[in-house]
Amino acid sequence: MVAIDPVIDPATDLLLLIDIQNDFCPGGALAVADGDAVVPVANALIDRFSHVALTQDWHPAGYSSFASSHSGAEAFSTIGTDHGPQTLWPDHCIQGTAGAAFHPGLTIDRAELVIRKVRYLHWNDAGVGDHHGEIHQ
Repeated sequence: MVAIDPVIDPATDLLLLIDIQNDFCPGGALAVADGDAVVPVANALIDRFSHVALTQDWHPAGYSSFASSHSGAEAFSTIGTDHGPQTLWPDHCIQGTAGAAFHPGLTIDRAELVIRKVRYLHWNDAGVGDHHGEIHQ
């Protein structure tokens, strides 16, 4: 494997950190094994960038892709929709909950922008790729 040492221009480059949230870390509702191992790496990278932004999964309670929204459905099962197959997920990153919060070890005070990836309560008829988010500065 070739090591890459990127040249970072602190005046123009942006570090975008994706969904480093409690529900994706050990003990969370949709935990990734060793998901919290990314936190010290992210914090070290934050020190190298002048511009930092974060994304945040931010689902409403009762979101239609949650298995709990479909009677008798199991998490990780698939159902048919007008847009094709849909994987059903365990409830996770519900707006305002501890699971939706950023990992407590993540240095977030340097973030200039947080992009909350909001999904409507029901699937959008325009298509699965047509989601609208909220942007907070």
